Amino acid sequence: LQPLPYPAAERLMTVWQTFPHWRDRPVLCEFWDRIALSWDDYQAARRARSLDDIAVYYPLALRVFRPDARPEQMVVDKASAALLPLLGGRPALGRWFRPAEEGATADNVVLLSYAEWQTRWGGSAQVLGRSVRLNSTTYQIIGVMPRHFEVRGLHPRAETDAASFWIPIGTDPSDF
Repeated sequence: LQPLPYPAAERLMTVWQTFPHWRDRPVLCEFWDRIALSWDDYQAARRARSLDDIAVYYPLALRVFRPDARPEQMVVDKASAALLPLLGGRPALGRWFRPAEEGATADNVVLLSYAEWQTRWGGSAQVLGRSVRLNSTTYQIIGVMPRHFEVRGLHPRAETDAASFWIPIGTDPSDF
């Protein structure tokens, strides 16, 4: 086993819900033991203060509509405001999500992966403030993730595809 590539990695842990009754059900049987926390459970864990901090993220695939490009399906990670600071990262450009940007009433903001920024947006600092549409929602670009930043080993779906975009979690009732 390789250690996780984060500061104080020995203090990090992954928390899952389990649904043992899913073990024998087609399709669901693969994930019975690693279900993401619900929004309510995440909020309760934050209030409990039994951990130094808690962050969540969830990878999914969304259709991306960029200016002057054909739509394509890409990996988008939804993350809480605590994630990047907890893992010791800082955006390469712009800023990360603020706690007020989690939840249903938040503005629609997005960070680009470093690779997305370089290959599709020309690596220009002028990308800040521009818009990109993910599925039917338009997001304002507020930052660029650090070079080589990946969330590996923390979620089974994140093992193969790195995210191209990062959006705040909790902005949609379907989160969690």
